[in-house]
Amino acid sequence: MRALAAIAVFLCHLVAYWRLQGQLPGKLTQLAALGAHGVDLFVVISGFCLALPVARRLDLHLDVRTFFIRRSTRILPPYYVALALCAALAMAPATAHKVVEEQASWADVLLHVALLQTLVPGQSGTINGSFWSIALELQLYLVFPFLVLLWRRTSMLTVVAAAAALSLLWWTSGNLDAWVFGDPHVIFDRLVQFTAGMWAAQRVARGRIPDRRRLWAGVVVGGIVAATLSSANITFGEAIFWSIPSVCGVLLAAHRFQDQLIGLPLERLGLISYSFYLLQQPVLLLTADVAHALTSSPVFLLLIGCTACFALTVVLSRAMYVAVEEPSIRWGARLTRRTPARPGHPVTTGLG
Repeated sequence: MRALAAIAVFLCHLVAYWRLQGQLPGKLTQLAALGAHGVDLFVVISGFCLALPVARRLDLHLDVRTFFIRRSTRILPPYYVALALCAALAMAPATAHKVVEEQASWADVLLHVALLQTLVPGQSGTINGSFWSIALELQLYLVFPFLVLLWRRTSMLTVVAAAAALSLLWWTSGNLDAWVFGDPHVIFDRLVQFTAGMWAAQRVARGRIPDRRRLWAGVVVGGIVAATLSSANITFGEAIFWSIPSVCGVLLAAHRFQDQLIGLPLERLGLISYSFYLLQQPVLLLTADVAHALTSSPVFLLLIGCTACFALTVVLSRAMYVAVEEPSIRWGARLTRRTPARPGHPVTTGLG
């Protein structure tokens, strides 16, 4: 599921960064634009994977210290390596115009180091436009212990309902996050997707997974409804609508098709999907002019992007996974005196 989300985001960015909007046949441009909602799936997966070990405990216990150590050592080292690479590109006069609108400053870098870029107007795209979701992940991690506490004292449905109400209230208030915090993708709207993933984890832990026909209906019908609203630029309640097919898809993958999916290329891509997500934007932006020099055909450009550029991103992502992600996972395991999980174990989240 992480691999599918990463591919969806890659296709969205490919069409946008290679200036293919409106040039592709049929509805390909619109379909590619919907790939941006791969991030919605990432957020649901994060809630699911973080909540699953908690849901398997009768007392819903969460070791907060271990949780924050494992999350920080898992997410931050790859992020800072990617940030260093992207900051160098965004600050260098020779490459800045290729990757950002304006040459980045040290103030921009420092905000990204502190993961505060989504809280300051105009900062989300100054280094790498995809990094806003890493800041969102951090915000979700910070509130996760409080969500677990509320879960213990009430119910998971209450937590999801409260998050959904918060999302609707935020949009009803005029989407204040866009000018108060600087970015419309902060926690207030997306929390409902994270808690929906937590709800799915509870269903799996208790063996109460809905019938597969209902899940397929949720994926298909929910996906059509969410895609229709997004295509019509109806953003009110968008996070809620996209959480429905995402949750149903996660439940199908985690239960019905778990054994069939293990060992497939998609699973191997999912393993490196965090590095893939961190690197795909600069790779696409730096190769755009090269691709346009080879051909002016939008269809051939799309093919080049989906083959050569995709393969290059996978190779670089694999290298960063081996050089950075695996050592940081082992480091986190040593700090918490626990055995590192095997690839694919639910200690990973949506982005990693």
